[in-house]
Amino acid sequence: MAKVAADSLPWLSSPSTGYDLFTKPSSFVPRDGDNNTFGPKRLIATRGAEIFVGRGNEVRCADLNDLKARHPDINVQAEAAKKLGHREYKVLNLPQIDFEIRQLEISRDELFLAIVGEKEIAVCVLPGEGFLKRPQPRPVVPHYYKIGMGYHNVDNGALIVKALWHPLGVEGASLVVLTADGYVRTYDFMLGNDITFEVPDQTLDLYALCGRKRQTGYMADVDEMAPASCCFGSGESGWRPFTLYILMRSGDVYALNPVVPSRWMASRAYIQMLSMEITEELDAFTEETSTEHRTMIRHQTKWINDVLNQESLITESQMTLSTPRGNTPTCLKRPTVVGPEPLLQGPFLFEPAPEETATEGIPAACDIFHLDTDTVSVIGIVSSDGKLDINIEPEVLPARWVDRKRPVIPLSSEELPTIACYETIDLKLKAGPESEYTSWPTFTKDPHTAQLYFVNHISGVLAFSMKPWLSKLDYLLEEAADDENALALALSRAPGSQVQTIVNTSGSAVDGSCVVYEAYIGYLLLAGHSNGLASVEFDEPLSPGNFGLGDETSDIITLQPPTRFSSGYSTPRSSRYPADFPTSPSGFKTSTSTPPVKKVSILQPPFQPSPAFEKKSQLPEFLKQQKNANKPIMFSAETLNAFKTARATLKTEFDTLMSGAQEMHDRAAAQRLEYNKQLESIAAIHSRLGALRAKNLPTRLKTFIERQEAMQKRADGLLRTMIIQGELGLSDAEKKWKKEVEKVSERVVNEDGNSLAARAIGVTHLVGELLVGDEDQEEEEQREDDGVPKEVREGKLKMLNELIEREDELVTKTRKRLENLELETERF
Repeated sequence: MAKVAADSLPWLSSPSTGYDLFTKPSSFVPRDGDNNTFGPKRLIATRGAEIFVGRGNEVRCADLNDLKARHPDINVQAEAAKKLGHREYKVLNLPQIDFEIRQLEISRDELFLAIVGEKEIAVCVLPGEGFLKRPQPRPVVPHYYKIGMGYHNVDNGALIVKALWHPLGVEGASLVVLTADGYVRTYDFMLGNDITFEVPDQTLDLYALCGRKRQTGYMADVDEMAPASCCFGSGESGWRPFTLYILMRSGDVYALNPVVPSRWMASRAYIQMLSMEITEELDAFTEETSTEHRTMIRHQTKWINDVLNQESLITESQMTLSTPRGNTPTCLKRPTVVGPEPLLQGPFLFEPAPEETATEGIPAACDIFHLDTDTVSVIGIVSSDGKLDINIEPEVLPARWVDRKRPVIPLSSEELPTIACYETIDLKLKAGPESEYTSWPTFTKDPHTAQLYFVNHISGVLAFSMKPWLSKLDYLLEEAADDENALALALSRAPGSQVQTIVNTSGSAVDGSCVVYEAYIGYLLLAGHSNGLASVEFDEPLSPGNFGLGDETSDIITLQPPTRFSSGYSTPRSSRYPADFPTSPSGFKTSTSTPPVKKVSILQPPFQPSPAFEKKSQLPEFLKQQKNANKPIMFSAETLNAFKTARATLKTEFDTLMSGAQEMHDRAAAQRLEYNKQLESIAAIHSRLGALRAKNLPTRLKTFIERQEAMQKRADGLLRTMIIQGELGLSDAEKKWKKEVEKVSERVVNEDGNSLAARAIGVTHLVGELLVGDEDQEEEEQREDDGVPKEVREGKLKMLNELIEREDELVTKTRKRLENLELETERF
């Protein structure tokens, strides 16, 4: 089970600013012509510890660090809370927004905020980090634009299904908008050029790109081509960063590849990797290669050559000063030698097909995500009835463009891309028979664990982890390496995904959620819904050991028998690369990628560079072993083999060094972020110190120090006086006490016969004599009667015994007092 440390956190519960941030109603009144069409909602976005929430036409924002630090005790009243530093949330000053917000999306460089309504969309430039600490309640944004007002308007615009930022856009300024009428529009913004916000850079008609024609009136294909969601491919293998996966409400999956912004930038390592893949495909041509495949690879070759030429110009301009100022290229432009419109590939064939769940009504697909790993790629699809399909994409989708000279025709069944359903999970959402119109689940990605996703639905939030089987897949592939169907066999032996209910909202649909992983705040899940806010804190990042499946949560149906996989998809993706090519794309990072999420801790051991930097190259030793190394080069099989071996050795060493350099670069970037945080902390302390100085604290502190010094001098004087007076001898009282002790001692232990001790001895001796005489007298009385009465004799003896006891008690007390006096005398 997931280790949930706490739910309903106090600083995000009523009454608190964090709770009002999500629940306080907006004063926005919808226009008369607005239609509340059912659709997805994604109303929460985060930038570090800053959170942005859409309510009505307001974009509310707050700093989670500030909310947690300033939150008073839950029993404190509102007025008392303000005195303790209770700060209200803020609202971005955007009076131009006259529509209800349905989606918020922050660009990857955290510069732009896309504000999406039902049919309208706007973009604003976010203020710099730390703007929430300023006193103004309505922060002003530097720039605000409405996007494509000729296409996205309330009068004749189509429903906006989703808006997302291109992963390779320069400065995050490439927005992709998918509408319900089957259009994909891309906007490449340039601040200061208003026309780029009004006119789309590309308009892609999904009907036209797949060879269909738009017709007025009823058409059966309309429902099949109704878009539900879209996402870009993750990772950097092949053409993944340029691939836009589009999910239809019917459950079909299509892909546009490549979707390229007019201005973009990627790392040099990624471009070189893509170039090598295309070269490998080109060298693999045989007589049996089809004409369509040859044309596709040649188009890819032209495209990558144009990109390489642009990259070389950028490198040369950066290394020389001869380039005129203002003409220096800073980014790559979309090649025009082919395309530019990509071909819509699909629908994807499911082999095997997903399992159908026993639900009432006709469910509709709602959201999609793509996850790239070192072994396989995963495509997840969630439907309105709660069915979650985990599919495997065995091959990287190739780039294909529309041929300008020929009309577009639908792809044949042999050309359609294929994906395989790994498992189907029934989330049991209980959406009812008309779930198509009442339920629209969405995905939320975990920023810390790539294999973990959250599902927002009509009654809460679920979490599912694919780490149990993805982490074991590499090991299972090694065991089945000799098998022809290695991948199918490994998947058949792998465990299933794990699912758990995280939040239960009791029938209130979740409007959006976000996952925050920050040192001070902790590891939180925040989910906003119509009746309030649900907040959950985890002890640690979720792992397979922290998940459990209950009967009331889900049923997992694994659908991947090895015999149902064709041999063409039985080999892992890494086998398609050359033997000397690094199959893991983890070492290639684009310049626009987000910083590493891993946090630097001073408790961790210091960073150690890769040992490859100290390892000597094997090329010199290899050259020494060559007999003809110092002779003129002769083209022969031996020479070619030597060149091939040297090239392979150099490539291996270069890849190792590049991996170590990338590791050092990531570490330096993480340290830079940590350094910036420390600078911010120092600046905050400096400002606080300035505020303290303004309260005349130095003067007060100086007064306190002077008083402390005076009291210290006084204490030293008293101590000195006590020491000096103690060294002069006994006081008068002590002398009198000594004389009294001596007198008592003389009375008690004096050697003459008048002392108490001598008297006690005499009395004791007298008593002994009297007792002996008494015994003799009794004997004589027995012999003769002397005439003394017996009562008189007994009375005298009794008086004598009492006198003896009194004297003995007096002697004992006197001895004890004398001993005490002797001890006191020794102390003095």
